[in-house]
Amino acid sequence: MLKIKLILWLLLICFMSQKPSFSQDCADKVASKGMIEIDSITPKNLISEAVQRLTTDFSLRYGQVGVIVMDAKTGQILASQNETMSLIPASNMKIVSTAAGLGILGSDFQFRTELQYDGEIRDSILYGNIYIKGSGDPTLASPLMEGVPSMSTVLDSFSHEIKRLGIKKIVGKIVGDGSAFEPSTAVPTWLWEDLGNAYGAGPSGLSFHENLYDLVFEKNTTAGMPPSVSSIEPHIPDFQLINEVRGKQGGGDDAYIYATPYSSVGYVRGTIPTGTGKFTINGSIPDPPYFAAWHLRKNLRQQDVEVTDSATTQMILDQNPNKSFSLRKPFFTWYSPKLSEIVRKANVESVNLYCEAIVRAIGLKQSGSGSNEEGIRSIYHFWQSKGVNTEGLFMQDGSGLSPRNGISPLQLASMLRTVALDSVLFKPFYQSLPEPAKSGTLKSMFKNTPSVSGRLRAKSGTITRVKSYSGYVTTESGQLLVFSAICNNFTGTQRDIRKKLEQFMVDLCTP
Repeated sequence: MLKIKLILWLLLICFMSQKPSFSQDCADKVASKGMIEIDSITPKNLISEAVQRLTTDFSLRYGQVGVIVMDAKTGQILASQNETMSLIPASNMKIVSTAAGLGILGSDFQFRTELQYDGEIRDSILYGNIYIKGSGDPTLASPLMEGVPSMSTVLDSFSHEIKRLGIKKIVGKIVGDGSAFEPSTAVPTWLWEDLGNAYGAGPSGLSFHENLYDLVFEKNTTAGMPPSVSSIEPHIPDFQLINEVRGKQGGGDDAYIYATPYSSVGYVRGTIPTGTGKFTINGSIPDPPYFAAWHLRKNLRQQDVEVTDSATTQMILDQNPNKSFSLRKPFFTWYSPKLSEIVRKANVESVNLYCEAIVRAIGLKQSGSGSNEEGIRSIYHFWQSKGVNTEGLFMQDGSGLSPRNGISPLQLASMLRTVALDSVLFKPFYQSLPEPAKSGTLKSMFKNTPSVSGRLRAKSGTITRVKSYSGYVTTESGQLLVFSAICNNFTGTQRDIRKKLEQFMVDLCTP
C-alpha cells in the first residue's frame, strides 16, 4: 500500500510539473476556481499561446525573436514578446518603403522617360545628340512586369519616334541620362556577394530591362568540371565575365556573380548541377544608362538610321572639364504603370529594385535629390508625421537586402495599423500583399488550410539566418488584426522556420 501511495504521489508531482498547454491567464483561473471550461478560452488567450509557442521554439534558443499581434482598430496589443527589439527584417522593410511611397507619391504616380535632342535638324540630319532622360522607372522594358512592353518593343518605339522627326542620320551620340538619381546604384551596406546578381540590381535614374541579364550555362555531366557559358542575354556591351563555376553532383543553384556597379569585369563563382541541357542564373547590369543607349544606337542602325558617334552616358559627359550645355528639346514621353501596380509587384514578388527606385523617387520629390539618403530621411518624416515612433528604426535601404537594417515588430505593426486606418492608403497597400496559396511568396504555403483563405495577407522576408512575416489577419468575427514576427539567427533550415511561422499565422486565423 505504501508503495502504491508513493507511486501515486510521484505521478501527481510529475503531472503538476508539466508545462500547461494553455496560457498563464487560463492557468490562473484554474488555480482560483479549480476548473475551467475549454469553451471559455478567449481568442486573446489563443493568440497568446501562439506567440508563446513560436518564441519558445527550440530553433530560436540561440537567436532573437520578436512578435506582436495588435487590434488594428483600437491599437490594443493582444499578445507580444520582445516587440520593441530592433531586429533585421529582411524584405519586411518593403512594408516601410512601399506604404510610404503610396502615401508620399500617390497611388496614381507614374515615372516618366523622355526622349530629347539637342543641336538642330537640317536635311534629315540631326547635328546633335539624342538623349534618353529617365526619372527612375524600374519597369522600363521590364521582362517581368505584366503588361509592360518588351525591350525590343520599347527600342522600336524609341527609334520610331526619332524617325518621325525626319531624322535619317545622327551626327552625334546616343546618351543614356540617369542623372535623376544619384550615380551610386548600390547601397553601401549591401554585401559583396549580392551586388552582381539580379536581386542586387540597384536603381538608376535610367533603369532598363530591370537592370538584369540571363547568364546561360551549358551543363556538363562531370562533377568538378566547369560548365561552358552558352550566352549572355541580352548582350552587355564592354563587359567581360570570367567563369569560375564548377559542376556539382546532385547540387542546386549555388553560383554567384561578383561585379560592382560600372565595372567592366565580373566573376561568376560557385556550383551548378551536373547533367545535360542549359542552366540559367541572373546577373545585374553594371551600367544601365549605357546599356540602354548602346541598344538604342544598335536598333537605330538596324532601322537604317546612321549614327556617326558612339553610345555614352550623361555621367561620362559630365566628367569632361570642357563640357558645354545646350538646350534640349523633349519630343516623346514614355510613362510607367501606376505606382499602385509597381507596389503590388514589389510586395507580391518581393522585387528589390522597385523598392529602391521608390525610395529615391521619394527623395527626388521631397528634396530635389534622388538619393538613398534623402529618400530615407523623407520616409522617416512621413512615418513620424503619422505618429509612429521611429527610435530604434535603422533603415539602410528600401528593400531589406542590407543586413544592417533594424526595425521592431511594434514599429511594423504600428505602420500596418496606420495604413489600415487610412481610407486612401489601405486598399492599394492591402492588395499588394501576397495571398495564401495564391500569390507571390505565400503561393506554396497554406495548402489544405481553408481557415486562412481570404483572411490573411502577409509580406515575407528572407536573408541568411533571417525570416519574417508581417501583415493582416481578419478573424471569424470580422476583427482586423495586424501582426509582425521576426526571427534572427535561428538554427535549422529556412524551410523549418518557415513552417513554424506558417503554423503561427494559421493559429492567428483560428479564433
